[in-house]
Amino acid sequence: MAYSKARIDNGEPLLCEFEITHEAINVDSRGPRPDPNWSTVDAAGHFHAYDQGNGEVGHYPTLRTESAHVPCDGSCGGVCEGEGYDVTYYLCRICGVRVEPGLVQGPHSVTMPGRISWAAIVYGVDNIAEQVTVRISTDAAEYFGVGQVDAFSYGFGDGMRVEIVGVSPLGRRKPQTPNPAPSDASRSGAAPRPTPTG
Repeated sequence: MAYSKARIDNGEPLLCEFEITHEAINVDSRGPRPDPNWSTVDAAGHFHAYDQGNGEVGHYPTLRTESAHVPCDGSCGGVCEGEGYDVTYYLCRICGVRVEPGLVQGPHSVTMPGRISWAAIVYGVDNIAEQVTVRISTDAAEYFGVGQVDAFSYGFGDGMRVEIVGVSPLGRRKPQTPNPAPSDASRSGAAPRPTPTG
């Protein structure tokens, strides 16, 4: 846990330890997936490739898709119940020639981000409800959410040591800087006096 400052229900900033945990989920698949290194040039000289920068699996900016229904020929053993199935084709957006994007055969294993959990230990707390809003300020960001008091103990200076577990998603925004105190001239509405020179 890193040390930061926390505000409980918009109270004064208190010393806290803050931790964010990102779970990872392993996803296994047996089927093929798009080849991220695939590229080709069609018969009309148009270049096509997998878009590695978009983040969408199977995204091909120079191709469009078209679906066609294939009637049941009985080879499925009755799985489709005579309804047949749809096939998706990729076609060049310019000339309409059919293009088959490259595939990488399975099995595949991919790690994807899962649930995010968070917790804080706040020191010097005077009084606290069972559920509270928590704002935690770090150099990188201000985090906020609803927390549930998990445990507390006495003997930490002027207050309690409180363990808070996040029960809501954790919001994030840019670090907030306090507004500077207004000057005497701006409080009274008067224009500042010019400084004499010379």
